[in-house]
Amino acid sequence: MTLAEWHVVVAAFIAAHGPPEAGGSEDEFLAVLAEEMAAGRA
Repeated sequence: MTLAEWHVVVAAFIAAHGPPEAGGSEDEFLAVLAEEMAAGRA
């Protein structure tokens, strides 16, 4: 198996077993994370 093929396998595994995408941007995620941490929930 080539390195490129292995990359496809790993990407497919992550897509199949990872959490569903929320559709938000990284900035939105960091803003929500900061709010949760400030409230003591994260």
